[in-house]
Amino acid sequence: MARGLVLALGGVALALLLGIGWSYDPVLPCPMFDVSLPHCAWSLSYVEARSKFLTAMQPRASIVDSLALGGGLFVDVAEFTGRPDHVVVHVSGTHGVEGYVGSAVQIAASAFLAPNASGPTVVLVHVLNPFGMRHTRRFNENNVDLNRNALFGPEAEATRKRDPDVAGYETLDSIINPRGPLTWPALLRWGIDAASVALSRGGSAKIRRALITGTYTRDKGLYFGGREVQPSTRLLVDWLARRGHFERADKVCIVDVHSGLGDFAKDTLMLQADFAYDALLTKPRQFQGIAVPWIHPHSLERMSGDTSKQERADASVGCASHMFHLVFDKTQRARAREATHARLSHAVQMT
Repeated sequence: MARGLVLALGGVALALLLGIGWSYDPVLPCPMFDVSLPHCAWSLSYVEARSKFLTAMQPRASIVDSLALGGGLFVDVAEFTGRPDHVVVHVSGTHGVEGYVGSAVQIAASAFLAPNASGPTVVLVHVLNPFGMRHTRRFNENNVDLNRNALFGPEAEATRKRDPDVAGYETLDSIINPRGPLTWPALLRWGIDAASVALSRGGSAKIRRALITGTYTRDKGLYFGGREVQPSTRLLVDWLARRGHFERADKVCIVDVHSGLGDFAKDTLMLQADFAYDALLTKPRQFQGIAVPWIHPHSLERMSGDTSKQERADASVGCASHMFHLVFDKTQRARAREATHARLSHAVQMT
């Protein structure tokens, strides 16, 4: 059931991209916000996307919560309650500006989602990085890449203590993060330096590996992973921890939607190496008994089979999906509660 939902959501994404993704006309009518019309799922701003998401979810979902970040920014969560032991979590907007695709998928999916006691519990997380989506940025208000930031406990401590040049970021810092006034001579010098590295033996791969790994020491650098867990991630982790049925989950599927990589109008599934990929393509093309848009097998790419891409990410940590480990692992969940209690105690003492 969960695997069928993964492809169903992917099918919605592809249908949107192929159907109207490059020809969205904001003046096309959307009578009473009819999500059966594909163009109605797309938005031109964060505010519009959020309004559409809430309008679509409130009459359909079991629970709709808005986690406030301040400044008119929210991480909105819709839950379609089903079996507590089978959970599907679909996340949009981890990389801010990429949230437009994930938001449209979630809004369009509302047409066939419904609470179902015999199906999985489905949680839609709408725009994990609302600041980035509102301001057309990949990073959040603290210049943090949320897909490098989900680090907790010993892993967080070890990562921030490791050699900052583990993947060559420090060595390539002047190329990744050029400094000084933006002038034509400076741009020319930077271009020559970058080209000399890229054209050297294995140079392009070194640059990609450094970028993918990111930095945890340069606050203003590209792909900065942050010095602490960011507010939106913490809010979502706390919300999931409060939902008691997650403690009984034994099958969990995380779908984190991005649009920064891959071929145009093609779904790329980045899966674990041992994932039963071929089985996905043989599932019935229905979800909860309702026919849903589907993707053709030739429109799929399996990232797990590309070892060169895996090698470039060998030192990358803090992927946003890691935050769910905090929810589903009892030891880390207990630590989070202790940390929350300590923060609250400290706040009381400060006041």
